[in-house]
Amino acid sequence: MKNLFLSTSTVALILGGSAAFAQSNEAYLEQTGSALQSSQTQTGGANISTVAQTGIDAQAELIQAGSENNSTVIQTGGVSRSVVGQTGDRNTYTANTGDNSWVRGVEQTGNDNTAEIIVVGNDGHWSTDIIQRGNANLSFASFTGGKNSYRLIQTGDRNDYSVTANGGTGNFEQYATQNDVGNSQDNVATAMSVGDGQRSFQRLLGNFNNSTINLSGSSNNAQHWIGYGYTGVSSFNTFTITQAGTGDYAYTNLQEGDFNIATIDQSDAGNVGNIAVQRMEGDTNVALMTQAGTSNRANSWQTGNLNNVNQAQTGDSNISRSTQTGNSNISVQTQLVSLNIADLIQEGDENSATLTQNGSSNEATQGQYGNLNILTSTQLGSTSVYEVVQDGLANNMTLSQIGVGLIASATQTGNNNVGTQTQMGANNYASLIQTGDNNVATQIQN
Repeated sequence: MKNLFLSTSTVALILGGSAAFAQSNEAYLEQTGSALQSSQTQTGGANISTVAQTGIDAQAELIQAGSENNSTVIQTGGVSRSVVGQTGDRNTYTANTGDNSWVRGVEQTGNDNTAEIIVVGNDGHWSTDIIQRGNANLSFASFTGGKNSYRLIQTGDRNDYSVTANGGTGNFEQYATQNDVGNSQDNVATAMSVGDGQRSFQRLLGNFNNSTINLSGSSNNAQHWIGYGYTGVSSFNTFTITQAGTGDYAYTNLQEGDFNIATIDQSDAGNVGNIAVQRMEGDTNVALMTQAGTSNRANSWQTGNLNNVNQAQTGDSNISRSTQTGNSNISVQTQLVSLNIADLIQEGDENSATLTQNGSSNEATQGQYGNLNILTSTQLGSTSVYEVVQDGLANNMTLSQIGVGLIASATQTGNNNVGTQTQMGANNYASLIQTGDNNVATQIQN
């Protein structure tokens, strides 16, 4: 078939003259065989177009110009393709395809439009591409079987999309962009997938958006990119990634924005070797991470003021890292069980850091560089080690250890600092070094 892509302006130019005369028409086209080709064009409003193809190498093209139109493509067979273009408001498109089908292109321009894609097949390794331009549009996609690829672009406000995949082992790929030109707001994005080797990427720009990725399986990859590659600030957004499995990777990148909440949940008890990464630039942002299992990694970077990091890990041999640059930031790290490692760096003034490790043979390294900072560290368990550094003025550290064979090392450089070390147990070692004027040091061993 010839090039099936027509620009929105071309469709409007070709069909605009006759649109006023076509209303409430219905076209039904059915083909059975192989090497099938079909084309339907409707102008006006409240029209219905249906294409049903059964066979191999079937291709369908539908074009509708107007409002409140409905188009449906049903393809059963192998190596099938369909392309649909709709211009106007309140239009609906539905596609139901089988093995080796490729819903090559769906483009809707207008408001309150709906696109629904259902793909069922074990070897549907073609792609689904959807473009919606306008406001209050909806896109739904459901995939059963592996090796499917889904790509979506929505531009405008109050748009909503959801994609669900159940593919076992099969490299399902999902890429979504909500608003690629200018800012958008009040959009909702939802992606769900069950199986191994799945990938889901969501890219957004704007304010008051809600984006969710939920992947169940192993070796899956979920990523949120907010504002990346665009000029603009993205604020008041909520981004959530949930993964259950082993060897998963989750990544959130906020280029610039305020009052955003990013959550990564890898709390399934059987998780092993998962990685969670969050990067956020701006003020008053919140980064939340939860991991359960062994050999997991949590990494957070925040640049700006009044930001918050909260990392919680349950299990053995996990690593928690938090880095914040700016003022009045808060970092909370919690690790339960043994052989865990926690690292913290805060640069700026009036920051607060809290670390709790409950278990044996844990390690903690914390550094605060600036003034009026507060650091609290607690280790409950034996043979654990911590090293703390504060460099600046009027800082405060409170360090506690309970157990046997503990090692504590703390250094404060600057004036008007307060340092407190407490150890309870036997065979412990504590070191507190202060350099500067008007400092206060307290060491207690019981």
